[in-house]
Amino acid sequence: LLEYEKFVSSESEDERERALKSHIDSLRAHVKGLSIKQYEKLEGIRTLDFVFIFVPIEAAYLTALQHSPALFRDAYEKQILLVSPSSLMVALRTVETLWRYEKQNLNAEKIAASAGKLYDQLALVLQSLEDMGGYMHKAVDSYEVVKKRLMQGRGNLVKKVSDLKALGAKTSKALPRSVIAELEAQAEQVEPPVLEAQER
Repeated sequence: LLEYEKFVSSESEDERERALKSHIDSLRAHVKGLSIKQYEKLEGIRTLDFVFIFVPIEAAYLTALQHSPALFRDAYEKQILLVSPSSLMVALRTVETLWRYEKQNLNAEKIAASAGKLYDQLALVLQSLEDMGGYMHKAVDSYEVVKKRLMQGRGNLVKKVSDLKALGAKTSKALPRSVIAELEAQAEQVEPPVLEAQER
């Protein structure tokens, strides 16, 4: 802003023109210097696409743009925005709004990722339940096979052991009532043919 001060304080027109040109050139040099540094591309920092150059004197800002309309466009193409006291708050509010939207979008992405993981976990649990159900069915089938081998058919193991007890084997335990009831039911089914054969 030193050149702008010269522009304002100069009395001759030539000095004013030189100071104005130097003022605009100074802004252009500042734009170029910031563009080379590429602050918006710093690694590890999530930023938006622009860097602000704040010109603290409104008149200096307006004078530069009035005499060099391309200055703002040239800076913009380098991802740099020239702002003044009257436009700074608007620019900062815009940045705040964009950051809020970015945060909302980031949260939406996190929610979507969490929902996907939750769905996958539910699928795994349901698959485990399916497998468990299959194992339970197999266990029931195996139980029925073993039970049939122990209690059904001629000369099954339970009947033979019961016959031994009936013959006088000393025991300290009793068979479950359900097993005894099933043996009696089997005996009732077998007895009629035997009786009929004896009658013959």
